[in-house]
Order: sequence, then structure tokens, then C-alpha cells
Amino acid sequence: MLTSFSTPQLLVKLVPDATAINLNDIVKTLTKKVTAHLPQSWQSITTEGAAKQWLIERLNEGPVFQITNDDDQQLIGFLFLYEIQINDGLEIRLGYLFSEQHWGKGLASELIKGLINKCEHKNIYKVTGGVTKDNIASAKVLTKNGFVLASCEGETEFYEYRF
Repeated sequence: MLTSFSTPQLLVKLVPDATAINLNDIVKTLTKKVTAHLPQSWQSITTEGAAKQWLIERLNEGPVFQITNDDDQQLIGFLFLYEIQINDGLEIRLGYLFSEQHWGKGLASELIKGLINKCEHKNIYKVTGGVTKDNIASAKVLTKNGFVLASCEGETEFYEYRF
């Protein structure tokens, strides 16, 4: 599995445990606008205690990566990867988020492009991302990077990138 990768502007590093990140940085990142399209359990993270609980829950679900600026190494977002073993290969399901002040700068596209490049020579045959139908920007990030709409379940559209 991946432990880290970088892009021209981003450093993406595996979070080993709940003590590896400043909890106040998580609170600052998980604003109401950032979590609007995410599950209810991701909403209202306004204290360091809630941030720690949120991070522990995410780490129990699968690998969590912190996304930082290459220049100042400040936390600007998260990448979540879930591995599913299928026969001789892996399917990776992804999720990501960026703090509001980093929206609209092309960083999500850069992140996804970097992830695809890193996965290309691994035993991974497919990367899948789910997006709520009203989150047009995230759907655009995926399609811009070669993902295609594969299915819909309720209000969620699933996009796939096959190697």
C-alpha cells in the first residue's frame, strides 16, 4: 500500500495514528462547507476532542493521508483510501477533502493525478470515487483525470479509473 507521494505543490503522507496531526488543524479544515457533502458523522467537528474522535474513526476504516503544501507543510486536506482485494489485484476506493481556502486552485485535480500516477505500477486494477450528485466540482475533478461514470446509487454517483 502507499505510504506517501508528492506532486508539484503537494505532499501526501500516511497518518500513522491520532497523535500525528495537530487536532486544531483538523477543526480548522472540517468546516461546514467542507463537510456539506459528507456523512453526518463528519459534520460539526468543532472541538479538539471531536477532531480526535473523528480521526480515530477514519483510521479504523482505512488509511488516512494528510495533504500539506509542499512549501510550508501546513495541513490543507485529507485523502482516504480503502483497499478491496479482488482476485489477483486491488480496487482502491478513494475520498478526499480540502480546506475551503484551497478550493478552486486545481489542487484536487493535482492530487488525483498524483494518486493515479503512484498507483499505475502497483497491483491495482481500478480506483473508484463516489460523489453526491450535487457535488459537481468533485465529479469534474474525477472526469478531468480519466475517471468515467460507472454507476449511481441513490444520490451518489460512482466514477472509476481502470488501469
